Amino acid sequence: MREIFKYRGRDYPVRRRMMINGRCYLLLERLSGGDREKFHAVCPEAGPGAFRLVHVLARTRSAIQLLSVMKRTELGKYNFPEIIEWHEQADRVILVTSWIWGESLLNRLVRARARPKLWPHPWVAFRLFRGLAHSLHYLNNRLNIVHGDLHPGNLMLVRDSNRLIVTDFGSSWIVEGASRRLAGDGRVDGFASPEQHLGLRQVDFRSDLFSASAIAYLLITGQLPYAQLGGKAGAPHLREVFATRWANPSGLCARPDQVPRDIWKLIDSALHRGLNLDPLRRFSSTHVWLDELNEIDARFRIRPPMGLVSRMFLKLIQLWSGSHRD
Repeated sequence: MREIFKYRGRDYPVRRRMMINGRCYLLLERLSGGDREKFHAVCPEAGPGAFRLVHVLARTRSAIQLLSVMKRTELGKYNFPEIIEWHEQADRVILVTSWIWGESLLNRLVRARARPKLWPHPWVAFRLFRGLAHSLHYLNNRLNIVHGDLHPGNLMLVRDSNRLIVTDFGSSWIVEGASRRLAGDGRVDGFASPEQHLGLRQVDFRSDLFSASAIAYLLITGQLPYAQLGGKAGAPHLREVFATRWANPSGLCARPDQVPRDIWKLIDSALHRGLNLDPLRRFSSTHVWLDELNEIDARFRIRPPMGLVSRMFLKLIQLWSGSHRD
């Protein structure tokens, strides 16, 4: 008879047990396979609600690179998963991180396309973007890590919160070891920067900046920049064409009247600069980037949506940040 783990009235079938550093983990659901297996798990010894994400990685250079990155992040701070523990074996690496209750930003946006009322208000979109920028500032500037694979599928929207958790560091690298890094698979559609699509090895924080700005552009407009090409527009045969075909997000937003014109100008400018196809023409540092985003946030706080728009805005906030269950 299959073992069942019970928690708050719900039954979780147990696939198998796994001992990690002397502690027993119950593996509940296999989330991915291959050389990078992931399991939804629970550690009863840590408490009845101690759910975890267990990564079982083949011991390859990319797995060691991932472990070195994860060891550098602080426990559960700055909107990253908490690193519970890890264990290295001869043929595999086991990494245990916190379980995030919520849904991926990708899943939320897929649902929002079917139910437009779920699509974020421009202010909500900007607040999510600014929070992501602060996380990347810490990751890039304090820890010297480039994520390298930012897209909606790798961002978790925390349940009952307007907060994004950055996940999946499988393509990340430490800046001082960039010359020895493995390129990984961090090239998801148009979210990857032009320099990543070109296969350049010297890729720095400006690549993450581009990807985050592409996500913000999508949240505001419902589409990727540069006619849905995103970073692919930076290809040599396309760059000159699309450099002159920039479309401001304010002109594509379905609710442009819900943001004052002077604030739209600032948002348009920040995203235009962050999405420049030439990395040298983006923000020179994450400090400069945050200063500009903080200025926009300050303007929003001084001039929030008013009257009927305000009531609609509050309702949208509730819809957007509520439970992922319909």
